[in-house]
Amino acid sequence: MVDAINKVTNSPQNQSVKKVNQDNKTGNLIFNYSSDFSWFTDTDKECEDDKALQIKKNHIIQIISEDKNAVENVDKEKIANYLVDAWKDTDVDFHALIAITKKETHFNENIGISYGSGLMQVTSVVAKDFYQRPGIYDKEFADLLKSEFGNSLENLFKTLDEKRGLTDELKILEAENKIPYANAGKFDEIMKKKSSEFSFVQEQKETGESFDELYNRMGKFGQLLYDNKNPEILMEAIRNDSALNCKVGAYRLKQAINASKGNIQKAFEDYNSTDIKESYAKIALSYYNNSKEIEKTNEKSLNVKM
Repeated sequence: MVDAINKVTNSPQNQSVKKVNQDNKTGNLIFNYSSDFSWFTDTDKECEDDKALQIKKNHIIQIISEDKNAVENVDKEKIANYLVDAWKDTDVDFHALIAITKKETHFNENIGISYGSGLMQVTSVVAKDFYQRPGIYDKEFADLLKSEFGNSLENLFKTLDEKRGLTDELKILEAENKIPYANAGKFDEIMKKKSSEFSFVQEQKETGESFDELYNRMGKFGQLLYDNKNPEILMEAIRNDSALNCKVGAYRLKQAINASKGNIQKAFEDYNSTDIKESYAKIALSYYNNSKEIEKTNEKSLNVKM
């Protein structure tokens, strides 16, 4: 029996087995796994996550397929990817996101309406508001901005620019040092010549926070603001990038839901900036409820199959 245990635990497939005991009553082997076996559960979780995301995408594809007002040759999978990515980044109410997109454009990313732009009909007012009042869209980012940068986007962006610019220069010098026969072994000499320019970044490299570290701490919303620099650039990007359009619209929708304390109909009224708020919200709410019903039906069907 000991030989059998050793054979099992020493096999390549079971390198993460920490201890093996034998059940006194049944004679069965009991395996206790070490934390090194976490790769299996992590992989398993990734598969489950991928499966859950695909279910979300299929849900959107079904809704687009059943929308009689959707354009004939709409790329359903592409639109589903945009919306699922926006949902993941913002954690907005999934069904509310679908309802607003359906109400605004019936999933037509090329619709031409002068007031708003793209799938979620984002306006320049929203783009400006992102930069004027970032705190109402992302509290964690607002806390970072207030505590470390004097509540100033300008200060934050300047710091990031400095970190990124100097870091890029260092990377270039390091890369040059690695090119065979070209500046080989000259890195120290180059650094000495440029010591005045790079003293700050060298200090940051050794003791401070890197560009990547600060950029990651900003979160998705802060990164969106920095990547687009100002409302005008953001608005231009929104017009040309449907994925970004959905993310900006999702942040705006989430803010409306938070402001209404979870009252979806009021949030829909808030999202619309015209004088037909009430009728707009009622239609959007019917789309919202329909999306939830479809999800319930599909879940029941899936459980039956399993």
